[in-house]
Amino acid sequence: MSTADAEPSTRRPDTGPPSRVRTFVLLWCSQWLVVFAAALTVLVFRLDIFAEFDSLAALIFAFLILFAPFALLSPLAGALVDRYGHRRVLLASNVGYLVNLGALVVVLLLDVPLLWPLIAVLAIDAILKAPQLAALESAVPLLVPRQHLIRANAPRMLLTVTGVVLGPLVVALALTVVAPVGVILLECAAVVVAILVVLTLDIPVVAKDADDAPRRSIGAEVFSTWSHLRSRPGLLPVLGFLAGVSCVIAILEGAGPENVYAFAGEGGTVIVFASGWVGMLVTSIIMIVTGRPRRLARGLLSAGLVFAVALLVAAARPNVAVMAVAAFIALGSTAVFIACVQTVLHSKVAPQHLGRAMGFKNLLVAGPHMIGSTIVVTVGAGLVTVIGRDEVRSPAVAALVGDAPGRSWAVVMMGGAAFVAVVVALVSRSLHVRRVDDLPDVTPGDRLDPAAAGPSAAADLPAAASTPARR
Repeated sequence: MSTADAEPSTRRPDTGPPSRVRTFVLLWCSQWLVVFAAALTVLVFRLDIFAEFDSLAALIFAFLILFAPFALLSPLAGALVDRYGHRRVLLASNVGYLVNLGALVVVLLLDVPLLWPLIAVLAIDAILKAPQLAALESAVPLLVPRQHLIRANAPRMLLTVTGVVLGPLVVALALTVVAPVGVILLECAAVVVAILVVLTLDIPVVAKDADDAPRRSIGAEVFSTWSHLRSRPGLLPVLGFLAGVSCVIAILEGAGPENVYAFAGEGGTVIVFASGWVGMLVTSIIMIVTGRPRRLARGLLSAGLVFAVALLVAAARPNVAVMAVAAFIALGSTAVFIACVQTVLHSKVAPQHLGRAMGFKNLLVAGPHMIGSTIVVTVGAGLVTVIGRDEVRSPAVAALVGDAPGRSWAVVMMGGAAFVAVVVALVSRSLHVRRVDDLPDVTPGDRLDPAAAGPSAAADLPAAASTPARR
């Protein structure tokens, strides 16, 4: 056979049928609606939940039930995705969101005290978010060709951050027109749209291994994926890198606003964090257009280093313009390393393990994020009395971070920057991480079950099953 004859068969897996990419876009947009609607719920009532508690024990309890369920349940949720399929799990999660919001509407109409019902609603949201993200993230390589995975993963940070940044503006505008219960009903409508979209989609189903134990427990399935991750050199250090950076991102979320607000007020805070979101948006668009970085390990480590340097610059001086530029660069770099981590998992983890792998990834994001939030509340608040609230008492500290109100938070940020730099240095020493791009890809084409996926999904099956794994 001539080279010209052989060429189409080697290129076909990379082009991929466009209908699967269309399915991915519709799926992503529908789930963005759900995540955005869930992010608006607490903003509607202009209620600072944690400021409502006088008891430290009650405060800790509220913190745990709001954030711990997502972290702890994510691996189990991923196992449900691998066992029952992406479409079923997404529908169950979205319907759960709708029922949860409907219960909140009933609470509002009954005019009962809102604090604990709202905490219950948000805790259930956190539980439902675990299967939703595991299903959405693990479906990506089933719908998108290998060489476009970095493009598909580029807007991942926007999925969860947009609601935090734009939510207050959207809620403020909505409340000028309708009452809080009207905003919740609009959220219900958004979730209904998402459910209808998922109902129309055919998502390919990953076939089970012939030797899979049919009645194996969920726990056993979770541990089998942990063993699979350990067997793929470089994957666990990559997840460790993500865990370390996630802890610092939580520190930035807590210390950053306090730092800017102390010397620049609300206007300066809006400028800095809007700049950060724009940086994330611009970086995501660049990755979508260019399909870069091509070398995932290099992109991951370079973005981590850029994040550390930008955070260090932001903490060095109380200047809104400098902090806005630093926020643009820092949050833009988060979009890069999150996209790289997602793409590594999508291309290097066997498809039948992807739901659980994404669950582990979400555990290693949310768990350290809780630790970072705790560090801000304890260490950050303690440093205020040591360093000074309105002025810096120590000339050495003033030389390091400047002399202005709130510089204790700048010290916390600088410590976070140093920690990320250390994590980057340690992870970059791993030969397995540096060579993670050379780990053979695991193509999903030979794992799809055409009978379970439906006729259009069967037509979408990539022709990669007969091709060797690429290096």
